[in-house]
Amino acid sequence: MATAAPKYDLYSDAFRADTYATFARMREHDPVFCQPGIDGETPIWWVTRYEDAEAVLLDDERFVRDPRLALTPDELAGFGAGLPDSMAFINSNMLERDGDDHRRLRRLVSKAFTPRMIERLRPRMQEIADGLLDPVASTGEMELVSSFAFPLPITVIAELLGVPPADRDRFREWSNAMVSPALSTAELERFGVLMSDFVAYLHVLSMSGGVSRGKTSSARWSRSRTAETRSPRRSCRAWSRS
Repeated sequence: MATAAPKYDLYSDAFRADTYATFARMREHDPVFCQPGIDGETPIWWVTRYEDAEAVLLDDERFVRDPRLALTPDELAGFGAGLPDSMAFINSNMLERDGDDHRRLRRLVSKAFTPRMIERLRPRMQEIADGLLDPVASTGEMELVSSFAFPLPITVIAELLGVPPADRDRFREWSNAMVSPALSTAELERFGVLMSDFVAYLHVLSMSGGVSRGKTSSARWSRSRTAETRSPRRSCRAWSRS
């Protein structure tokens, strides 16, 4: 079926250089519109204003996150065609669930991220941030993304999960693959290999007790730098039910 050309180029380097201005134009002129996705064929509805997006995400009667609740078996088969088997595991997460299932998983996660628990992590987060910024004192400059914006959250998450420091660059490669377009045969093959490696790593980490070690790490975080702290001193998709 023929589709109209996209009104907004949302996948190019030019877009990434002018992201917020593009989003502002979308909110002003096209708060709700449809255009083809990155493959040039799949129609995607864009809801760009906060109140509208919130209404869609909170409406479990007409909109769902889990495509199994909105697509026919044939459509579902086509939706997953070409994707590695590992994606079924990756997509089985809280963000892809609806209703009671989503709320059940969210309650489990929220217990570990209450405001009080997050505040207890602050000293260790500050320690990591300070360690990343210290070299700037002597060099006078830094590449913000590679030297700070990437290693800070990766280090925090890795310590919580018990991931060895030597594996953190692998996490960066996996996360980059998840958000980068893969259209050619070679790109899809590489994507499949990386996602299979990622899922295999998560299974090994879980079986070896990595997540349990993360709990111990969290406790260590809450105790770290105690004396110092006492002294003066981060697009959601929805499917429409037919």
